[in-house]
Amino acid sequence: SAAEDEKTCSLYPRPKAPEKAGDWVEYRIKGIAVPGTMRMAVTGIEGTGDEKAYWLEISMSDARQGGVVKSLLVGDPIAPKKVRRVIMKTPQMPAMEIPEAMIGKVDMAKNPIAGNQQCTAIPGSPVDTASPDESFTVGGRVITAKVTRVTRDGKDYVFKHSDKVPLTGLVWADFKTQVVELVGFGHDAKTAITETPVP
Repeated sequence: SAAEDEKTCSLYPRPKAPEKAGDWVEYRIKGIAVPGTMRMAVTGIEGTGDEKAYWLEISMSDARQGGVVKSLLVGDPIAPKKVRRVIMKTPQMPAMEIPEAMIGKVDMAKNPIAGNQQCTAIPGSPVDTASPDESFTVGGRVITAKVTRVTRDGKDYVFKHSDKVPLTGLVWADFKTQVVELVGFGHDAKTAITETPVP
């Protein structure tokens, strides 16, 4: 049920899906994978009601490579119900649209804060929500983050979150294999893929 989905996904409070395009967040990721940055941006909104869909672009860059995955997602763009279209682009290749039959096989974004991963990977129970708030300076702005600790399988996960941060609400998180830290956010995102994708 939707209520159960809501419960398993709310390891920390997350903002509602945006009303208009432009919201973006950027993170520095440290850990097992090659360190790099990840930017998530809603660059378009189509449809209404239950069929409302968001163009979510995830740009990854690390020491070896970079690229953009642009997906049309039905429902909450961070925990979507359905994936309609996927377009990918790397610096070496033109934008390409993934055939519909292949969409399910594309590992959309290997990162801990996109898709359902944060919900399915650690549906533990929040503990110790009384930690003191912490201040962070992000892009010249000071924001206050609430701290939530979640315990699962004997491991503690820490989320620092703020309702000032669009899309994810996340300021800092320790996912054990990776630490994710907010480096910027705003409401003026434009698409990084302007060409017509080839099939």
